[in-house]
Amino acid sequence: MLETIRNEGAKKSYFVPLIIVLVLIILVLLFLISPLSDLVFPPDTEPTLALAVVESSGPDPATELYRVVVEAQVDGKPEPQVSFNRNDGVGEVKDNHTLLLLEEEETFVLKALASNPNGTAEAELELFGGIMVGASAGQTGPAGSPGSGGSSTPGPGAGGDDDDEETPPPAGNGGTGNRAPSIIDVSIYSESIIDRLEESFPILYEERRHSFSVLVEDNDDDEIEIEVEASHGVVVTIGEGMWDGSRPPNLRAKRFSWQSPANPPGNLEPLNVRLTVIASDPSGASDRKIIKVTLLPGPDAAGGDPGEIRRVRSGTASVAASVDLSGSVTSVGDIILGDVMVGDNLLNRQFKGFLNFYLSTIRDQITAVAGDGDYTVTDARLVFSNINKVGNPESLASLVDFKVSPYGSSLVAADFAPGGKHIFNRATATFNTAGGQPLFLSSSTFKTELINYINVPSKTMQIKLGLNSATNNNNADDFFRFHCSTVNLVVEFEY
Repeated sequence: MLETIRNEGAKKSYFVPLIIVLVLIILVLLFLISPLSDLVFPPDTEPTLALAVVESSGPDPATELYRVVVEAQVDGKPEPQVSFNRNDGVGEVKDNHTLLLLEEEETFVLKALASNPNGTAEAELELFGGIMVGASAGQTGPAGSPGSGGSSTPGPGAGGDDDDEETPPPAGNGGTGNRAPSIIDVSIYSESIIDRLEESFPILYEERRHSFSVLVEDNDDDEIEIEVEASHGVVVTIGEGMWDGSRPPNLRAKRFSWQSPANPPGNLEPLNVRLTVIASDPSGASDRKIIKVTLLPGPDAAGGDPGEIRRVRSGTASVAASVDLSGSVTSVGDIILGDVMVGDNLLNRQFKGFLNFYLSTIRDQITAVAGDGDYTVTDARLVFSNINKVGNPESLASLVDFKVSPYGSSLVAADFAPGGKHIFNRATATFNTAGGQPLFLSSSTFKTELINYINVPSKTMQIKLGLNSATNNNNADDFFRFHCSTVNLVVEFEY
């Protein structure tokens, strides 16, 4: 009897766990075939996408640009990847966000693409400076479906690719009998690209000004104005172009300069840019051309040469010191024009030298090739071709002082006394170039001072030279001497 009870108990101990396992299996099967499973383990889905402005401010006092931050509100499984056709803040904004810096009255159609293995979704939003936070727009759908635009390939580039061709609106005739202007030539750095506007012009991806010229034909002889819209970067100047001779009555020369944006640190992707040039007459009739530019990271950033890049051109301008405002003044007020002497004489009177440069000559040489204002001074130096030494000026002092000193429209005795701003000190031993070797003097301070003067039309650059001691009282001539015509101001520039 006892054995029978034990067997019955063993059977019961196996039966209970078996019932529990069967119940669990039934519950799992019921869960998998019920809607609850989709809530706990959602299936893979195609992307959905909408755009919303989450920050809008400006204009910035320094740049006069409006700041607009847009969020891509995206859903789908696996998590979709989002790309934009423009981002002026690569590395500055978080994922699924983009930053645009817009000029006043500038509009831009922002496009976004979200993609995962199940499909793509596209959305676009028209932006402008000062847009309200919360403005939004969106489209969803798999690649090729209605609402998606039928595109499944996101645009390349860290800053995006907005290289889609636009169809310009037809030029109006602006009134009965009026003929619309026509843009017949577009040049960059004096190189015509009117026949290659369908191509993209390669330029190094860095913050720098670029000079463009535009030739407009108008058979009504109207005054023509141009506007330039840039998808990236800033249009810096718009003005009149230059003519070598008299202007043909039906042609207008215009120019503008555009400053390309800086390549974000670590970015290796090119950036496609569109510059839209619009030429209009007083009646509103207009013509437009679209200039395509591709900004390419340099070899150092990309780890190799990305191909043919349009690099900034360079040039040199120079002018000799003027005879009428260069020369010497002694400590007792003697004035000598043309001959520059630095030291003392047999009467132990100190000489100071004066050099004057007419900067209009430098400006004319630069603007003849770069356009007015469309250049950057990269170096400025004084070049002395022939310095004679009389006696032993090294016995007076160890340095030759060079100071920018605006001494006016004539060389007078009082110019001996006032000081000036140091641009460089030069040891007397190296200032002596007897033997025919030219002396080149350059410094960052000198370049800065030149830049301050060069764009002021009425300015000349005036420099005073003196030894850092007045005399050695040895009743002998001890000075450096040269004629002002043997000294040149040389300026290097990029455009």
